[in-house]
Amino acid sequence: MGDTPDVDEAQTPEQARSRALTLEANALRAEGRWKEALPLSFEAVRADPNDAAAAHNLGVLLAKSGRLAEGEAASRHALSLAPGSPMIVHALAHNLLAQGRYAEGWPLYEARAQMPELNTGFPTDFPFPRWRGEPLADKRLAIFPEQGLGDQIQFARFLPQLIRDLGWKAQLRLSGRFARLQARGVHQNKVCVAVARELAGFVWAIGRQAQLEQH
Repeated sequence: MGDTPDVDEAQTPEQARSRALTLEANALRAEGRWKEALPLSFEAVRADPNDAAAAHNLGVLLAKSGRLAEGEAASRHALSLAPGSPMIVHALAHNLLAQGRYAEGWPLYEARAQMPELNTGFPTDFPFPRWRGEPLADKRLAIFPEQGLGDQIQFARFLPQLIRDLGWKAQLRLSGRFARLQARGVHQNKVCVAVARELAGFVWAIGRQAQLEQH
């Protein structure tokens, strides 16, 4: 979720102390020393309650510590100091999603599209508009993998049922073929090539089915 949002360079003594404490807290956070970082973040906010970076980092640390309600309050305070900051919005989205408040959290999670530094797989150079739920007649839909494999599996269930059925059929057939070839003593490289070739056929079939469903 990043370290700090952009802040003004001009500093009073209070601001300088707040930012020094925030940097120290971030260093501890990077080492996984959350419990040590949290008191420093509280002190940073006390030193300068109007520092968006300090409030943001406090919100992130509280959320990571399981204190979601307090973390939400800190993140919302940070957002009031730096309206529209993608980093702060992204942190707030994570907090709300962790609370199960999906209707509020998912729209805010779109802030990741403005954060190429996240490097999560979200396409940033695809020269076509994003799908917003409009009819897909006479159109094609490109589906990109994003985040980790667990996330991809989690959200694959929202694909049309026929496409999911093809995917499960591929899973059963390919895992069975892999086991049979290994049992016959076929070299590992040849087994992988054989399974990959058949997988390519399933990918083509899924793409073909998706195209047919749009008509």
